[in-house]
Amino acid sequence: MRGVVGLCLVIIVTACSASPTPTIVGGTTVTYTGSPPADCAPMKVADAVRAFIDAFNHGDQQALLQVFPRSVIFSAQNPPPVGFFLSSGQPSLLEYFSQRHAHGEMLELTALHIQYGAASREPGLAPTINRRSDDLPPGVVTAKGAIDCDDGAIILWNQGS
Repeated sequence: MRGVVGLCLVIIVTACSASPTPTIVGGTTVTYTGSPPADCAPMKVADAVRAFIDAFNHGDQQALLQVFPRSVIFSAQNPPPVGFFLSSGQPSLLEYFSQRHAHGEMLELTALHIQYGAASREPGLAPTINRRSDDLPPGVVTAKGAIDCDDGAIILWNQGS
């Protein structure tokens, strides 16, 4: 009997902690682990990340302010002489986005994994992005981040090379 109860528990935990199949949102494969809050579904999180990518690609400073409405820790690998970029405030972040837009940088979100923590309103993000610009060779980069479920703001973004 104990084995049956244990097996049932494993099945229940597995069913509640991982997305059964990937979902496609606007061409992006979205998966998740954990239990999303009712008002912070994976589609809503994916839409917020896609809003950032779209605003970045269009150089839309007003839309970027909506994605990053307050201070955020944002970092990214870049070509010399900039190298590693790190910002914790809106003015420097928007200036960085403007500089990258001037280089024709484009991001394409190809996959997004969302990690919901127990009782957390800030799920983790693990996007996979195609990145290209006139000063970088085209390539795939991964990032780590977090989003605030209450307002949909990205609050952390660390984009590797």
